[in-house]
Parts: sequence; C-alpha cells; structure tokens
Amino acid sequence: MGTLWGHDGTVWGAQTMVLATGDGRRQLSVAMNLVRWNRPGGAEHPIDAAPSSLYRTAMAS
Repeated sequence: MGTLWGHDGTVWGAQTMVLATGDGRRQLSVAMNLVRWNRPGGAEHPIDAAPSSLYRTAMAS
C-alpha cells in the first residue's frame, strides 16, 4: 500500500477520515455517524474492525 497522507477528525458521535496515496492515484473520504457505540470500559463492538478493513481495501494498489 505504501505511504498514505490524510487527516481524521472526531466529535462525539461522528468521525471522518480522508486518505490519499502519495501519487494521488487513490483517494478516500469517509464520514460515519454513531461511532461511539461502546460503553466506557466496555468490550469492543463487532463493528470496530470494519473501518480499518474498508481503508485497507479501498487504498490497496
């Protein structure tokens, strides 16, 4: 995948992520709501791995 450039942001209940490859051939912009589904100190939620999987799949060359 190589080096990715990007920026993320979070406010309670929402999250954004923007990524681009160094050569600009691949770009990704994602906004999600309801990202604070876990209770403090609670176990991981089954959806926790989904965003990382999406980013890896979308940015794979």
